[in-house]
Amino acid sequence: MESQEKNIFEQLEVFYRRKWLIVSSVVICTALAVAVAYTMTPIYRSTTLILVEQQQVPTRYVTPTDETPVSERLSTIQQQIMSRTKLEQIIKDFDLYGKKG
Repeated sequence: MESQEKNIFEQLEVFYRRKWLIVSSVVICTALAVAVAYTMTPIYRSTTLILVEQQQVPTRYVTPTDETPVSERLSTIQQQIMSRTKLEQIIKDFDLYGKKG
């Protein structure tokens, strides 16, 4: 029991002797982390999942209005989403470039 108390007091004494070294290290590391966080360029990434299902009602009851293959429909959707006009509208709506100048 006595050795544990002595060991704890020794550790506290070491901490007390080195308190300014420990405190300054913590402050410097925190300041560096904040500086790096503010100077980094923000990167935004977004993903989505589009689910395309085949017609569930039999064709003998309902005639399908769109008979293009799924791969072509997905290609068309991708072209519409990634078009320059759509992307420019998103950039303007969310002010992604901010004020320059």
